[in-house]
Amino acid sequence: MTLAIGALVIAARLLVAQAPDSVVRPLSPADSIATQKAARRAQKEFEQRRFMLLPTVPGGGDRCDVRVGRWCYWQDGEDSAPPEPKSIDALRAKFLARLGDLAARNPADGWIAGQRVRYLVEAKRTDDALAAAKECRAAASWCASLAALALSRGGDVGAADSAVTAALEAMSPEQRCSTLDIEPLLDGVFRERYHAASCAGRDSLRARWLWLARASYATPGNEIRVELFARDMLARLTSESSSPYDPVTGKDLREVVLRYGWATAWGKTLPGPGLTLGDRPRAVGFDGDRTFALAPTDGELEDPTTIGDAARVRDDPTARARFPVRGAKTLGGLTERVALFRRGDSTLAIAAFDASS
Repeated sequence: MTLAIGALVIAARLLVAQAPDSVVRPLSPADSIATQKAARRAQKEFEQRRFMLLPTVPGGGDRCDVRVGRWCYWQDGEDSAPPEPKSIDALRAKFLARLGDLAARNPADGWIAGQRVRYLVEAKRTDDALAAAKECRAAASWCASLAALALSRGGDVGAADSAVTAALEAMSPEQRCSTLDIEPLLDGVFRERYHAASCAGRDSLRARWLWLARASYATPGNEIRVELFARDMLARLTSESSSPYDPVTGKDLREVVLRYGWATAWGKTLPGPGLTLGDRPRAVGFDGDRTFALAPTDGELEDPTTIGDAARVRDDPTARARFPVRGAKTLGGLTERVALFRRGDSTLAIAAFDASS
């Protein structure tokens, strides 16, 4: 297992340092600007047309489990996301083909490379997203981050976690500090400690929080760390472009994405009574995999033995942050029996767990 993990780290590092397969003649500044403008126009047109094709869904009404700036987040049960119309899938495929052509013209354009990976991930074409990241010739840290994003949605947590490590190592210390900033996910005394700490001091605090937030220690890699990195990337990619929510930027966008994730499906609300000229339906985003409240409390961070696994706590809709546990429908503690037997100067511990429920 150790060799396999090490091999994944080496492979991820090679992805950062790899040389281009072929020499691409750099574009003139004017051509580079024109290429990105064409990509931005194509993206804006796609999002405008996508919005028109979105299925109608009920809004949240007055319900709002959590308010983050302009954003309202609420839980309304599983399988509430509407299926995506085939017309949107076809429209996205056409847009991605256009992005691919523009990326081939200027592989050093980080914006084009980033949006290409973003929409390939959205289309669940994770292998193509990873291939697109490998074709990226922008800053090494950015291309490595795109590869980590692609791997984060591929199901192999160990490989994705190794790619996150490689991406972070390619960054400057300042970039690393801001990329895995967990402050928006914290509250209480631990948030105050984290806020007051230097970047170096935050490393150990962050490592403790990420370790205790894990839902499983039986698999390689930290799925919470991987998810947090992916959320940071998606917040960056969507804040500098359009989305079903329109072009939206600001700290509240990044915070809501870091805390609850980026939507994997969308609908639009029905026009309500009393709309004035210029008003239009609003987009509603839906989570993908079911999420759980996994963030440790102040008490648990001080003493991990106090961690509780009550299902009602893990399903708290007002939790400060929620994370997916792939394939899990519910999350709770196991009924256990522990027996201790003295053996001279040592003790034999035997534990049994009931996982039938």
